[in-house]
Amino acid sequence: MRRGFGKVFLLGLIWVFSSVISAEAATLESFGWAGKGSDRVGDWGRGTPDGRPDGHFQLRLNIPGQREVQSIAVYSSNASGNPAGGQVWHSRETRWWMLGVFRGGRQLNRSHVSTLGSYSGQVLFDLF
Repeated sequence: MRRGFGKVFLLGLIWVFSSVISAEAATLESFGWAGKGSDRVGDWGRGTPDGRPDGHFQLRLNIPGQREVQSIAVYSSNASGNPAGGQVWHSRETRWWMLGVFRGGRQLNRSHVSTLGSYSGQVLFDLF
């Protein structure tokens, strides 16, 4: 959860196990506002720059074993953590604004996609 500009933002993650051997859950290490300034994505479902600065969050996970991250969503919420305000950015669901997901400077999705790939260990995602 991140408070910024008078709003509270929550993070939604969906991952699946690529291996049934390990059933340990991934751990959310951190999620926070990283500023606004660089232009990485456009509006709605366009994953290319549009000339306007984008909000930037960073998400750090510790993923034991190999896991597929199917989607990441960021949405506005009230102080209790319930969705409020209707602002949603999603990496998969086309009914919401596209959430641009980057790792190590490389963009993982140029549009809404069904999966963001499989990962293990300490993983840092930049979200725009």
